[in-house]
Amino acid sequence: MLLAFAMVLLMGIAAVALDGGRGFNERRQAQSAVDFAALAALQAAISCEFGGCDLDVAAHNGAAEAIAVVAANLPGRTLDWTKATGCEDPDRPAEFTLVAPSTNCVSYTDNLDKARVHLPDDALDTTFGNVIGVGEMTIGSEAEAGATVFTSSPIIPNTPVGTAGAEACLFANQAPQSEPPCPGSSGFYGYIDVALYGKDELGTPPTCINGDTNKRIAINLAKGGDHGFENFDPGPPDPIVNDHDACPNTNEDVNEMRVETGSPTSGITDGLISGVSGSINGQPITSAPGRLACDPPFDCVSVRGVDLDHTGLWEFLTGGACPGTDDHHEMLDCLNNWILADGPIFTSDIATHGRFAAVPVFWTTPTGPGDFTIKEFKPVWIETIYFDCDANTCDTVHSPGSPASDPGACSDPLAGTRNCGWGDTSGPDTVEGMLAFQLEPEMLPASLADTFPVIDVERTYALTK
Repeated sequence: MLLAFAMVLLMGIAAVALDGGRGFNERRQAQSAVDFAALAALQAAISCEFGGCDLDVAAHNGAAEAIAVVAANLPGRTLDWTKATGCEDPDRPAEFTLVAPSTNCVSYTDNLDKARVHLPDDALDTTFGNVIGVGEMTIGSEAEAGATVFTSSPIIPNTPVGTAGAEACLFANQAPQSEPPCPGSSGFYGYIDVALYGKDELGTPPTCINGDTNKRIAINLAKGGDHGFENFDPGPPDPIVNDHDACPNTNEDVNEMRVETGSPTSGITDGLISGVSGSINGQPITSAPGRLACDPPFDCVSVRGVDLDHTGLWEFLTGGACPGTDDHHEMLDCLNNWILADGPIFTSDIATHGRFAAVPVFWTTPTGPGDFTIKEFKPVWIETIYFDCDANTCDTVHSPGSPASDPGACSDPLAGTRNCGWGDTSGPDTVEGMLAFQLEPEMLPASLADTFPVIDVERTYALTK
């Protein structure tokens, strides 16, 4: 009798240990699957709505995507999602008012800002649990995903006007002392006049027409593009969606942008340094600092009497990448010697910094003004800016991490330094050139690399529960 009692007790312990452990593992897998499903449901529903479908169709498409994601992540499970046979979400919060037509287990807020997925109950047979009267375990999980609007966009109104290795020139007015690939004389600089579609979250009014381009350039540098962009697929061709023609229809993903000529130095200076405020074409702008304005806790330094960000790209290197790198030239060597096999070398925190940006690259290199289709978006790091240049010199050349020389003009070719001529502290004056490190998407973590090319940059997705 004692032996029999002991066996029952041991079987009960085994039931708790083995079946409990199995149940915990199954629950963990289920939670992971439903997390991904909520994100997938939200993205599919929003993409459908942006494409013009009504909310019921968007909710249905999102539910279908969620169910497919769960099936892919939980192979072998038989889950009943249908309404007719009782799939319910009894704990659904009141805010999730839009329920998918095909299942009660996928729902959304009425503005598609959140999606919720409840995994249908799944009964798994136990191995030892029958000994203690537990013949099956019920596995259930749920998750919510929210769409958070960017407070700024990575896309800036510049495209490379010259490249050399890992460096790209984004703007050059009169910067004869700038090092290649920036040209040393005035000419066509290829700045982009990005239309303002009007995003409350970014404080941008809709301004689609020509006029006041310097102000629009400043806004797009400080705040970034405020609508969706995508690559142009040359075969079979996508329909061409022109930036200004589509404005202000935010349902459109633009794949053709307007390139202008001229010397928009005041717009570049405001967007990078001074910031934006006031109004454009009679419409108020929510004020914003310049893209390179001092932003603690990142490093700052006073340049021409203005506090500017002084953060080096090397501060975002992963632990094993390019050890000891702490200045411009070492960082350039690191980038030029990077190979695809090296994998990501930067942390995801790089995306939180104003010097990190996205620039469009066109299928045809602009040699004059016109509309050009987008080939790809390149991640860049705004590295060097050139102030007040003329035919002989630039008063100030600034990039992070380099020591300032004595006050005075920069000698050609910059006398081996990146910072020089800080004697003039009367104010920011004008930016005449902008040099950037050109990054490869594969240098970035997968979660960030997947945003290049940028599709619909005004939304990012984050798990909220």
